[in-house]
Amino acid sequence: MPTKLSVMNQALHILGQTQLTSPDAEITSGRSLREAWDSAIASCFEVGNWTFLTKRAKLGRLSVVPEFGYQYYYKLPGDYIRTVQISATGEPRDMLLDYELESGMIATNAEQVYLRFISRDLTPAPGEWSQAFADYVSAQLAVRTAPKLNPSALEAASQ
Repeated sequence: MPTKLSVMNQALHILGQTQLTSPDAEITSGRSLREAWDSAIASCFEVGNWTFLTKRAKLGRLSVVPEFGYQYYYKLPGDYIRTVQISATGEPRDMLLDYELESGMIATNAEQVYLRFISRDLTPAPGEWSQAFADYVSAQLAVRTAPKLNPSALEAASQ
């Protein structure tokens, strides 16, 4: 089970740096990793279909309508990050293919819209992460902190 300390130490391992004994360590590497922590996690949330961040919703139709092209607008949930699947029936294999995302809304001709999406509200602690997600966060932390902690690691990676 990943912990904040193990994720941080994996990033330091990637960079060839000394491991921390606490995620709150007041040394350069600890401060750098803590500074990069939130943005690295947010970035990682956005790029994968992480099952522990997936929610389902039946969207509510809005009274405002598109000026052209589609009949309806549906409001995206406030915690929406990105779409995993969209459907007019809620059935997993019944993909809605004719829609557009516009300013926090979905424009479509579908009478109903069901959405599976990545949610920013389901922000689990590292102990609830999959190992793959923890490894990905470690890699992101390493990339974000390498300029300060080990600039030569960036040079080696680019060759």
